Amino acid sequence: MKHPPTHGSQSFRLGLLCFALAGAACNRHDDLKVRIFNDARAPASLQNVLVFGGGEKAWWSEVAGGTSVGTLLRPGGEPHLSMTFARGNRTFHWEGPTLTPGKGYTVHVHIDPNGAVTEQHCLMPCLLP
Repeated sequence: MKHPPTHGSQSFRLGLLCFALAGAACNRHDDLKVRIFNDARAPASLQNVLVFGGGEKAWWSEVAGGTSVGTLLRPGGEPHLSMTFARGNRTFHWEGPTLTPGKGYTVHVHIDPNGAVTEQHCLMPCLLP
């Protein structure tokens, strides 16, 4: 004799379905997940950090030495990534890598104590060290 599924297993399946749908809705196919790392030691902070991803932008007044900040940009088909920031009395401008329109990326940007920028990126879903 076959027993009908219990209420608990139906609730579990419904929960999994809702989780899957919510996850799919959270990340669009062309999102840019950007994390900026200030690799200098405190008190060497970055000031006026402005990141552009297509038509979207994110801004932080300060990123303390040894910390990082992150954002999710929705570039709307224009994946061009750039950033400006200041350290001390110097202003820096960085142009990001060439990214394919319609693809989602995770991008890590490291800024060393002298203001030099290095970056890593990968197609989502992915993890960077």
